[in-house]
Amino acid sequence: MTARRVAVGLLLLVCAGCASVNLQTYVGQGLEEFAQQFLDTAMLYDTAYREGAITAKQYQAWADAVPTIQATYDRLYQLWASGSDPVSVRTQLRTLRTTVAVYLLKLQVPVR
Repeated sequence: MTARRVAVGLLLLVCAGCASVNLQTYVGQGLEEFAQQFLDTAMLYDTAYREGAITAKQYQAWADAVPTIQATYDRLYQLWASGSDPVSVRTQLRTLRTTVAVYLLKLQVPVR
């Protein structure tokens, strides 16, 4: 093997490592943003219920979903923190974001 091929091979390994670290960081930021979106949604539901803008049945639907959302988030966070495949974590996080977005739509609040 020539020195050039070795250098190119090492460069590719380094670049692949950087891409992985960048994606891992990106997913971590996504988890942080989701946590804030979840808290914002919870506050909106609490306020809407307290002010009589939604019924007890509508609030209960959200309240019933909260434990599942929290458990899924906790699992995704643990996967991310352990260095699991960031693509898989990102895909599952997108699904979780969609779930919360649907609850926001039920309140007829624009999704950010």
